Amino acid sequence: VIRHMTDANLFYPDRTNQNNHILTVANEYKDRDYFLGYTLYEEVTKNLPRKNIGNCPGLSEAAKNVEELVQGYQKSTVFLNTSLISPVPMSLLEAATAGCAIVTTATAEIPFFFTHGENALMSNNPKELRKFCIDLMNNEQERIRLGDNARKMTLEKCSEQRFTTEWNNLFNEVCN
Repeated sequence: VIRHMTDANLFYPDRTNQNNHILTVANEYKDRDYFLGYTLYEEVTKNLPRKNIGNCPGLSEAAKNVEELVQGYQKSTVFLNTSLISPVPMSLLEAATAGCAIVTTATAEIPFFFTHGENALMSNNPKELRKFCIDLMNNEQERIRLGDNARKMTLEKCSEQRFTTEWNNLFNEVCN
């Protein structure tokens, strides 16, 4: 298995001018509820300040370009992933690389990358996810700690060097 790569030079922390809201990035969020957990998202974020990025008519629009996407991560205090069936969402790893405080479900491969209390807050319980979001919105020090640890994890597990080496090794193995 060759795991994901994130661009640490593109997705980087910038905590100036943050908006105290919960960010989620997903295309067709409502239509892919079974996979992405839109119903869970609605339950967790009800009456909380939130922002969505992604092509989802009636909810949000896709970022115009990658710079706008990066700014979305940087300007948000909490990133919420409600994915139910996905190996590991790329938006989750991008948010981590950008230093976001992560609140996420603990499904599929997500626990390979994230450890509850170390670099994310994780649960499959809607009430716990909601509490985590509220607690983080009220605790800048904890947001920074989790965000810094999330970025550190992606620098180790999702680096371009590791990704390139694994692909080159595979190509060499297949060609020889």
